[in-house]
Formats: sequence, C-alpha cells, structure tokens
Amino acid sequence: MAYSPERKAAVLKRLLPPSRIPLARLAQEEGLSEATLIKWRREAREKGQLIPAADSGPRAGRRLTSSRP
Repeated sequence: MAYSPERKAAVLKRLLPPSRIPLARLAQEEGLSEATLIKWRREAREKGQLIPAADSGPRAGRRLTSSRP
C-alpha cells in the first residue's frame, strides 16, 4: 500500500519531541509494521531530516523500578 508524503510526515512527527512515542508503540497505534516505520525513518534521515534513533533520548538505557522496598 502506498502512503502519501503527508501521512508519512505526520506519523514520523510523533517520534519527535514532545511526543517521543516509541517506534514499536507508534507502529501499533498507527496499524503499521515496525519495518515500515524504520524504512520511513531511514528515508527521512537520508533527506536530511533530524529523526531520533529508536534508543536515543533521556530515557534510553533506564530501567523502570518499583517504588516498593
């Protein structure tokens, strides 16, 4: 299925701040495969757009912990 450039841009924008939706969650919410989003992200980067890596940002590498002792 072919998607319009406007649709691709709108979806990729959700990877950027302030939304910063994780790629896997975005794929699920938009009904797209992760591979499609990875391809779109790569194509956007090749065009010079600044799209963050899936594992970048302030939460990268952090573990979620319980507040219980």
